[in-house]
Amino acid sequence: MASVNDIRNSSVVTKTTVVIDSKFRTSGDINNLVFDLGTTIENVQLVDIRNITFINILNNVNESNNKLNWVDNSGVTHLNEITAGNYNSQTMIDEISNVLTTNSTDGNFYTGEFSFTTNKMTITNTTGVTFDLMFGTSADESIGLILGYGITNYLGVTTKTADKIIHFLPSKSLFIGSTVIAENSTDSLVLSTGISNVVYEFYLNNIYGNIVNNGNEIRSAKSITPYTLTSLDFTIKNDDGIPVAIPTEVNEDATGGIFKISVDIYSGIFDLTYYD
Repeated sequence: MASVNDIRNSSVVTKTTVVIDSKFRTSGDINNLVFDLGTTIENVQLVDIRNITFINILNNVNESNNKLNWVDNSGVTHLNEITAGNYNSQTMIDEISNVLTTNSTDGNFYTGEFSFTTNKMTITNTTGVTFDLMFGTSADESIGLILGYGITNYLGVTTKTADKIIHFLPSKSLFIGSTVIAENSTDSLVLSTGISNVVYEFYLNNIYGNIVNNGNEIRSAKSITPYTLTSLDFTIKNDDGIPVAIPTEVNEDATGGIFKISVDIYSGIFDLTYYD
């Protein structure tokens, strides 16, 4: 993408760089913040989101995907909810084992196991009696997709290994939403997705660490009609367009907040045709 030197036919172009830390927001909450610029910037035509740093502490199990429907060996149907949280393979198998064994009426023990060779989970009745895994029931909220079982029902099994690898990512994508930028933006690369007021999307498919950092100059929002900025607002949304839930136990400390966004604001009178 172009720098300010590539914007031709300009009479006056001013670039204002702002680094926004969610901890030091002017108002709002941890994931719906407003940051006052401390000044008024007139004739804004272009806003570049240059860098995003996000601490990946999202719950990969929440109320939208935590249902475990199953039938024990006594024929009793259970619809259990897995406690919301940010799980890894070990904490997940511990939780599954505990939920199945605690809620069973047949007096049997159930275990979850994880293979680091195949990255797949196996659920077993340790006494060898049959049970049903009903991941196809309550499919919209089933934990089966995360565990690798999909939305299929498995009837009369004593042990069952998932068909696919365990998948702990909380969302396929995250979206950066900003009402003030999006409402003044004319380019529709992300705005056309139907998720309101979105100015950037980044994918989580290959991100397993704690930090999401998308590098330099990753998204621009152009405006045909110059506008005035006195503040910026940002929200991180999931791929359903819903603001992501930040766990209540997460604290923003002296080192900063959950996410930081660096933006360049270009103001003045110039021809956007040459900005690519």
